[in-house]
Amino acid sequence: MRNLFSERHSNRLKHTAAIGSGVAATLPMTLVMFPPFVRAARKVDIFRILGGLFTSVDSLAVFLGAGLHLGAGGLFGLSYAQLWQTGYGKASLKWGMIFGACHGVLASISMMFLLMAHPRRPQSWRLTNVVTYIAAHLVFGTLVAALYRPRR
Repeated sequence: MRNLFSERHSNRLKHTAAIGSGVAATLPMTLVMFPPFVRAARKVDIFRILGGLFTSVDSLAVFLGAGLHLGAGGLFGLSYAQLWQTGYGKASLKWGMIFGACHGVLASISMMFLLMAHPRRPQSWRLTNVVTYIAAHLVFGTLVAALYRPRR
């Protein structure tokens, strides 16, 4: 019985580390997507895009979008960690970049379709946005791999 408790506690710590690394990696990733010093054409206003799905009130959309984005970052951090635990690569910078690049390409395609169906059309999706989005997810994957250190 004691080993079962230790194993469950250990898994909880691994999950906490994975979610924490995903949330922490989401913050710098967001700065790549929406840097204050870059032209508006390249920016991806992910908070307004996500929050705008639920409300037309701008300040509420930003708040909701930020929460959704951070929550998604935690879930994707957990997903990356689960893949590494099951033998798909390992938590290294190389594999973080590979996962981040794949995630960026798939997320960019998804975002293109999301914006087509978005009720408020917050922005158009250009090639510059795709490049920015993939670069941001490369940062995310690299940081999740660098930050994820499960306790044994």
